[in-house]
Amino acid sequence: MQIKERKNEKSGLEFKGLKKIDVNEIVPNKLNPRENISKREVADIRESIKEIGGILVPLVVYWDEKRRKYVLLDGERRWRASAQLAKKDEKYREVPANIISGPLGNEENIRTMFNIHTQRKEWSTVAVAVAMGRLMRFDRKSTDTELARKIHVPPQAVREARLFLRAPSELRERCLKGDLDEYYLIILARNLDVCRRLYPRLFEKYQFDDLVARFIKKVDDGLMIRYKDFNFLAQIARKCMHYDEEELFVETFEKMVNENDFTPGDAVKYVDMKLSYKVDSLFTVTCKDFLSSIKNFSERLTHEQEEVPAPAQELLAKIHEELDRLLQKMKEK
Repeated sequence: MQIKERKNEKSGLEFKGLKKIDVNEIVPNKLNPRENISKREVADIRESIKEIGGILVPLVVYWDEKRRKYVLLDGERRWRASAQLAKKDEKYREVPANIISGPLGNEENIRTMFNIHTQRKEWSTVAVAVAMGRLMRFDRKSTDTELARKIHVPPQAVREARLFLRAPSELRERCLKGDLDEYYLIILARNLDVCRRLYPRLFEKYQFDDLVARFIKKVDDGLMIRYKDFNFLAQIARKCMHYDEEELFVETFEKMVNENDFTPGDAVKYVDMKLSYKVDSLFTVTCKDFLSSIKNFSERLTHEQEEVPAPAQELLAKIHEELDRLLQKMKEK
């Protein structure tokens, strides 16, 4: 079946038509960042194609004159399944495919796959990050916002991709295979950046890849089961800076780096214990200041006979609730 040549308004792609193509005339796309395709996935699709009698959703390809082949932009699993079936039954040899104008340069190739897959939500976060990394190599001038606009993703996705791509290659590969959640690497890199900004001299003695490897070992050993726990790194870094206890952070950070069973969760408890005297002291000072503010506020209301504003009423009610809880705990003890 042939269709009229048309242009996609969103991507600017020119569609040449829809027709059936011999599976042997199609080759995979070397720039496809999708995770390794398992035999199980292909087998499941193969059985579905057999049951239906063919492919319902056409592949997307473009013609590569140099290779004299069609290059896949979408549908690799369907193509692999059909190729396997065609070895035993000729009726599966031809597959429906949407053909777009080619050849495509590296940047346009990746952008096209990006738009096809992300709109269908087929790529995982890690696959999206790998695709962005390849696109960034061809497009070094665009800002994160400009790049996000080109591939129709939030700027946050571009920032996360940059964080992920800084991780050691062997860890990125594990994420692609599904052996490691990519957010362990993303959240860890983000928090290490915060620590580096606050304590630059400490980070002069450590290599980024080495730090990542040591922290991920805690994950591999089952000592950390939530990637959000890496947020504790920035939390304790800021807390130590706030209380003018930089040496405490250095000590705590080095314990995390050098003692595998000392996790970020342990570090939070350790820092809180060490800072307890300062926290208690600060609490007392803050309460005295608050009590003075309450008295001044109350006197002003009395003299001017004004009503308490609604936001102030809500805040006072919350404070009253927390004080009740605290006093009740004190009575129980």
